[in-house]
Amino acid sequence: MEQPVQSNKCSDNEKGTKRKFKVQDEQCPSLKRSKVDVKKGGTEIAKAGAKRVTQPKYEVAGQSREECLEEYPVFKKWVEENLPSHHRKSQGVNWISIVRRNDNELFESKSNIRKVQSAFRGINLVTTTTLKTLAERYSLTKGKWMFFGETGMDRLWRAVADGVFRGTIPTFSAIVSATDDNHVICIYNNNFLNEADTFALRDGIRNAGIEKPLQYKPNIYKHLRMKSQNKWGIDPILHRDESLFDLSYDREASRSAIAGINLKRKSSRILSISGPSEKCHYPITLGTKAISPLIRYGEAQDDVRLSIVFHDGNTIMRGVAFGAAARKFKRKLQIGFTYKFLYYKIQDSKKKHSNTKYQINLLKNTTIKTLENGYSEIPKMRGKEISKMNKIYKNLMVSTLKVEITKIGELFKPKKKFLREVFVSDETGEMRILLWSYKKAEFRHSVGDHVKLRYMTLKFDDQQCFLHKTDNTLIVRC
Repeated sequence: MEQPVQSNKCSDNEKGTKRKFKVQDEQCPSLKRSKVDVKKGGTEIAKAGAKRVTQPKYEVAGQSREECLEEYPVFKKWVEENLPSHHRKSQGVNWISIVRRNDNELFESKSNIRKVQSAFRGINLVTTTTLKTLAERYSLTKGKWMFFGETGMDRLWRAVADGVFRGTIPTFSAIVSATDDNHVICIYNNNFLNEADTFALRDGIRNAGIEKPLQYKPNIYKHLRMKSQNKWGIDPILHRDESLFDLSYDREASRSAIAGINLKRKSSRILSISGPSEKCHYPITLGTKAISPLIRYGEAQDDVRLSIVFHDGNTIMRGVAFGAAARKFKRKLQIGFTYKFLYYKIQDSKKKHSNTKYQINLLKNTTIKTLENGYSEIPKMRGKEISKMNKIYKNLMVSTLKVEITKIGELFKPKKKFLREVFVSDETGEMRILLWSYKKAEFRHSVGDHVKLRYMTLKFDDQQCFLHKTDNTLIVRC
């Protein structure tokens, strides 16, 4: 364990010492080290009485991406020497921080903090809108995503530090407490009023592999001492992003709306969705993997829907649009493209698995922008043998390997829709398929044909699995 950090008075020749830290040009802007105590391995030593350990402060310098990685091991070494487990409050250190200097960083002055506190005392009725107005008026718009933990914080802090250094977590500062065995990590942004930036920061944190429940708190709530039991009933936490997975269900099955997707990252944009939302006005970037025909489900003109299989380069979720929105997005969307969406809904699709139970609902006023540099890779589906299709994949979309059609039932109409039962088999077993349709549909295959089934939903009833046709189902002849 390191010794407590002590004060240090730099000698004259040390005061002018600077060393360039090189980092990625876009994701990780090139940076330069300011005056530091070189004897302490790059740790900035505070004056006597200070209780924070900070890595060398950086400012934009302008090296290339290739140059930036040359000194990454130096930064990594500093992180390893200053992990949360290496410091204690009893040894005089409360916080370990990482700071990225840039021209856009917002400075919240003590003068403005005093002014907003004075203005706040004269307000009788306080709402979240009141707090946002005060934050904007006094330039006190910083905020932070926070998560807490007692164990594993060294690993999580490494992930955060790496993301900050490389720029994949879009922040200017992150800190971790070094207070005994209870820790909090805070990751900051400049403007909590800009929800797009706020949630982009959340996505960066999730993409770094952080699966802890996240809380977002604006700094002005702290300046105005907004506690949980305040008289206005205002939640001191502005945004919450709960744990990613419902562990009561199969963890792998819950990560994609399609069974057989190999995840390349533990976190991604779709996996960070934490619950239904009636009005999402922060952007979400999604690629299109499959788009259905327009499906008519009633007699009225607007009784049509469009089903889309979306991806984020890592995993899959379902999307749907109805009526005029369905026609709009049938014209605008193309398979294999990446789009940025605004003004949409996240709905509970009543599926059994966490995250896959959410689907995106595109509305008539949903806006899209085609991205030239979208997701470079579309998640690939792995076909499954029939014997491997069991109830842990209930309500997920599945695909098969090559199967043989063994029986084709007659088309009949038990309810308002038509139904045809088809049976397929492979070397491992047999499976029943229910093909529902709103109109009479010809089945264009014969007994003995070998096919692959795509985008079927796996159902489980009476101790037996069967397949259910979806809007996106494809039957491909082998």
